[in-house]
Amino acid sequence: MDKKSLLDFLSEMDSKFKKKITLVAAGGTAMTLLDIKTSTIDIDFTGPY
Repeated sequence: MDKKSLLDFLSEMDSKFKKKITLVAAGGTAMTLLDIKTSTIDIDFTGPY
């Protein structure tokens, strides 16, 4: 999954949540969003529990 796909996914998820939450990208997801890698196989986020 490339950066654009990740951002599209986040935008789609944002439209489904009624409240604002904070997600922290981890692993390959973080590196892809920071343009360190061109893509990632999976999506890694952590958030409030």
